[in-house]
Amino acid sequence: MKSDDTGNRNELINSIIKSFKGTSSCCPPGNSCCCTESKAESVGKKRSASEDLRNTSIKRLDIEWKHFAVGNATCERCGKTGEALQVAVEELRQELISSGVTINFSEVSLDKTRIAESNEIRMNGVLLEDLLAATVTSTECPSCGTLAGESACCRATEIGNERYEEVPVWAIKKAAYMALDIEMQSEE
Repeated sequence: MKSDDTGNRNELINSIIKSFKGTSSCCPPGNSCCCTESKAESVGKKRSASEDLRNTSIKRLDIEWKHFAVGNATCERCGKTGEALQVAVEELRQELISSGVTINFSEVSLDKTRIAESNEIRMNGVLLEDLLAATVTSTECPSCGTLAGESACCRATEIGNERYEEVPVWAIKKAAYMALDIEMQSEE
């Protein structure tokens, strides 16, 4: 290589380097050939709900709640879960509206032959307890017994070391965010 060519090449490289100094990107504007941060900087970086939803195809949250009912009456435990669901769905709609998430809520009334499924919640087809790594147990439910006309047990959810006969709002919301695969917004 001639020394003139080497000099011209070095000048060209220095010129390019100088043109990028002071910018936050290693690429010219409009070119996405590289990223603006190192892998080390991006590891563990949290994305907002809006950012996560832009990067995923899931824009829908289907919540299905099953509960034992006789006519319009349901057991006390399921009734309290139903109230918690109403609060959680309303809060989720407010939190996720700007992200374009559509929330569909449906109830399935069960007869006494399916009482073992009572108080079951699914988010996009996945059981709440699976999303939360919780366990389900069955406990005596006098309210179900009164409705069924015989002794009956109903579902209870164990999250960590706590047992919940009615599913709390926070657990419903946490499971919803997990079903959407986005980080739950912090409540301030």
